[in-house]
Amino acid sequence: MHKTIMDILISRVARLVEKWIGITLSTPSRRIYQFLTQRAQQLALPSAGHYVDILEKASPHDPEVTLIINLVTNGLTAFWRDEPQLDAIRMVLEQLRTERDLEQNPITIWCAGCSTGEEAYTLAMIAHEANIPTTIIGSDINTESLHAAMHGVYHSWSLRRLSPQRQAHYFDELDTDYFAIKTHLRTLVSFQKHNLIAPAPDSPGRFDWDIIVCRNVLIYFNKDAVRQLIQKFAISLHVDGYLMLGSSEHMNAYFDDERSPFRAARHGAGFVYRLASKPPGTTVYKVPLIRDSSPSFPTYFDDHELQEPSESTLEVPSKDVVTNLIKTGCKHINSNPEQSISCLEAAISYDPFVTDAYFVLASIFIKEAPHQAMDLLRKVLFLKPLHWLAAYSLAVLHNADGAPLRARSLCRQALEGLTSDSPLFELPEVSARFNPSPQERAHIRAQCEAITNPDL
Repeated sequence: MHKTIMDILISRVARLVEKWIGITLSTPSRRIYQFLTQRAQQLALPSAGHYVDILEKASPHDPEVTLIINLVTNGLTAFWRDEPQLDAIRMVLEQLRTERDLEQNPITIWCAGCSTGEEAYTLAMIAHEANIPTTIIGSDINTESLHAAMHGVYHSWSLRRLSPQRQAHYFDELDTDYFAIKTHLRTLVSFQKHNLIAPAPDSPGRFDWDIIVCRNVLIYFNKDAVRQLIQKFAISLHVDGYLMLGSSEHMNAYFDDERSPFRAARHGAGFVYRLASKPPGTTVYKVPLIRDSSPSFPTYFDDHELQEPSESTLEVPSKDVVTNLIKTGCKHINSNPEQSISCLEAAISYDPFVTDAYFVLASIFIKEAPHQAMDLLRKVLFLKPLHWLAAYSLAVLHNADGAPLRARSLCRQALEGLTSDSPLFELPEVSARFNPSPQERAHIRAQCEAITNPDL
């Protein structure tokens, strides 16, 4: 079959991303090509081909490469996700406590693909509540996410699953909406940039890693890359160590009939993996489940009360996964916002170049988590500079945040977009919900002109 120039350029970029970070792009061709063309125009290059030529010659640390990596590794998370798996981590820590002198050799945890840090800090809470000496290192390839993790300041939306006791114990309230990690928890966690296809970071302890946590990351990689990553985990883990994946990620999906280096071990309502060379023992036992009780006094629950994994999305048809995830997410914004967020996050993980998903997700976060909404709207404008509604929405947020110069610049961008015929949205369902009426459009234009020319 004859390949078009578009197909060739997309294949070249997909190979570059896989070479840089091991991630396989499954994005529809048209959207990647639109991105390449728009980025070439922004950089005043003759064509998309010239832009790809530059990428192929660039070093992995080039700012343009960093922009693309940050785009395709966009991870959205929160504290205390998937409680059954956190229950299993608590059990693992209790087991390791019985096996060695932790005052001399604290437990070491590598949180691989830590995104903005919520999971690494959640692990630190579990260790702190169990009074178990632990050192945690979170790693990620996304520099924007790492900066947020190191900063340690989060909007109340990220804390929504925490009990009031935990929130008070681990966070200082900066204002009504933002909270900072307290020093006693921050000292348990450090962060570093790391590419998962590179050698694993060294454990800070005397042994190899005791626990490796890599939840909801494998979906980005192809099957061969996942096998290599799991083998890397195996050689980086202490012989008595534990690997934890996401509740929906299973080892047998990647190894088929081949011998896996790990075997599953049930712990309470969750599960972990142990090295296959480690003989099976008693891996099911009861410890207190970590519920929304006082941090110092976990409570016991009966077996029938154990929660099932909570990271699923609503059922959607499989024919066009991304389209249906966005449609479902858009449909349930008011009736089931948590599931709506899950669907939109899943759509972005499948296709990091889809502007509709970023915009709809931003619309959910605008009131509850404005800074997260800002990040999402910036993604929209990076992919579609003439998306005037995203520019206007971001301008309003910056104006409320006390940044009038940024708001003014974005209003100019919105006015430029208003003069173009470029459609805002791809899906009719998103357009029907968010496209402004002629009257609203006129009001937005007037608002942008007023902000751009405040003296008139």
